[in-house]
Amino acid sequence: YIRKTGLEIEGVSKPAIEELLNRTNLPHAVRQVLLLRQESAKASTAKLEAMQARVGADGRIRGAFQYAGANTHRWVGRGAQLQNLRRPTLLTNNQIDEAIAVLTKTNNPAEALESFFGPPMAVLADCIRGFLVPESGYIFQAGDFSSIEARVLAWLAGEEKTLEVFRGHGKIYEATAGAIFNVHIDAVTKDQRQVGKTACLACGYGGGVGAFQKMAVNYGVKVSDEKAEIIKKRWREANPRIVRYWYDLDNAARVAIKNPGSKCRAGAAGREVTFLKNGTFLLCKLPSSRVLFYPYPKIEEVETPWGEMKFAVTYRAESSQTRQWERQNTFPGVFAEHCTQSLSRDLLAEAMLRMRNSGEKIVLHSHDEIVCETYLPHAQIEVLKRKMSEVPSWATGLPIEVKMWEGYSYRKE
Repeated sequence: YIRKTGLEIEGVSKPAIEELLNRTNLPHAVRQVLLLRQESAKASTAKLEAMQARVGADGRIRGAFQYAGANTHRWVGRGAQLQNLRRPTLLTNNQIDEAIAVLTKTNNPAEALESFFGPPMAVLADCIRGFLVPESGYIFQAGDFSSIEARVLAWLAGEEKTLEVFRGHGKIYEATAGAIFNVHIDAVTKDQRQVGKTACLACGYGGGVGAFQKMAVNYGVKVSDEKAEIIKKRWREANPRIVRYWYDLDNAARVAIKNPGSKCRAGAAGREVTFLKNGTFLLCKLPSSRVLFYPYPKIEEVETPWGEMKFAVTYRAESSQTRQWERQNTFPGVFAEHCTQSLSRDLLAEAMLRMRNSGEKIVLHSHDEIVCETYLPHAQIEVLKRKMSEVPSWATGLPIEVKMWEGYSYRKE
């Protein structure tokens, strides 16, 4: 239909639609069609059917998490994918509760949602988390590890300047923006903070312009590729030990592959990661003493994500696209990502064990959040926070911060 109007369009993917909707001279009819397409294509609402299909006779969903489903040993979601729930974009938490109440009390919910809140499918997508509720008479209490990957990465690399930010005011996005824009942290604007946040999330594992721009879409940041390149360089200048850590890990893995049986270490003193080639596996021992395994490691020439031909460590693993075992390429930053996410997972797992062993009832968890169900509102929440905030003996010096919330439905704080 759009092509027949004379407009060129490659398809109706999310990026293609967003690009067209940003045009100021778009015909009204075409804009309406695109908005309808955008509204009806929200994949997150398909979770409602997946959730309903997996509800047991007692109203609970089970089998939603697979232990060590990822190569970092993180849990992965199964069925309704409760670890991958959409972040609300239209509604506040209070409005989500109100919208769900409207759904249960009106004969024409679509019309009522549109009248009070906005496009019905978008509203439903925002309400996904709110459909998860505790047992009657109970309340959810949840703790979230704040900026845990950024903290763990800086700790592993010995980036003390960044760690001091976390030990102090904790405003890492503002501090990053201040370094990028060369302004005092107190003078950082809201838009500059968003750039700092995007840089923290996109650049920590060796990401360049492409990674920054991909992440920028999620946070409403719009900059040119030239500006993104400058931001990347300034982030790296502000975090030299992290940048060095990427290459130290990569080099240690290469040396271990070339010298089977020899241990090769990288990282700050007392936080080293140890590589060892044993048989057909490259082993990577973490500071927590857990080991990651890379099957059939090689050093071979590959094409980098930015189009260059370089020698890199490769290994065999299941492809997330084809679900077949294929050679996976690495580049400086990949091992840092694996080690950081693995240790973040270990912090979560140890906190879960502490909480379970003291009688807490864990009903939901993600990569950085634990949700418990309790009949003791308010009083128990500080106890949960202390249990989550405990620093393991292997993580001495790692600044951990836990943010808590409680409520009668699941939500994103």
